[in-house]
Amino acid sequence: EIYPPARVPRSAIRGAKRLMEAAGYTLIEGKWHDPQGQKLTIEMVDDSPAFARINNPYIENLIAAGFDAVYTQIDSAQMQQRQEDFDYDITVGRLVMSLSPSLSLRTIFGSDGANNKGTPNYSGVADPGVDALIERVIASDTREDMQAAVRALDRTLRAMHIWVPQWYKGSHNIAYWDVFGRPDIKPPYDRGVMGTWWIDQDKMDRLKAEGAL
Repeated sequence: EIYPPARVPRSAIRGAKRLMEAAGYTLIEGKWHDPQGQKLTIEMVDDSPAFARINNPYIENLIAAGFDAVYTQIDSAQMQQRQEDFDYDITVGRLVMSLSPSLSLRTIFGSDGANNKGTPNYSGVADPGVDALIERVIASDTREDMQAAVRALDRTLRAMHIWVPQWYKGSHNIAYWDVFGRPDIKPPYDRGVMGTWWIDQDKMDRLKAEGAL
């Protein structure tokens, strides 16, 4: 499939150039090379065709910024094996966090997770400071202490720039026909476990008159 070309702001390209030069990299024939002359290559792997429309523009942006980047779509078995072996430069992952995070943080962001294959520490984080914050979270005696430790951990991980967020909308869009209402008086024996919804005939008639139904 062909997707629209990436549109990366020139200011972002200039910012990337400054960061790469400060890190000791040099542009040679439009591609970044390290001080030893080795070209910097990046491979993103994923097994979902649905994400191609998101991954491809990101790769195009990397190429526009001077990186020798490629997106490789593989099957699910290969994806599982390569994630277990940490055999990738960039991969797509979804980490579901608990509202009360605890021991699982060791395998997701701790050094133990980075040093053991098959863990969800996809970014390979192995940092003593992060480990210490994780232990602070686990050892918290109160929710207030836990929240403070988790926020400190979150700020530290964000500063490491170990991921690129794909989904960050904090709300859901829902489309529905506005033909429902609720009775002023609840039915007998209603336990209140689930809302009782009724068709509002006036709303229904109005939508029909407008041609919506």
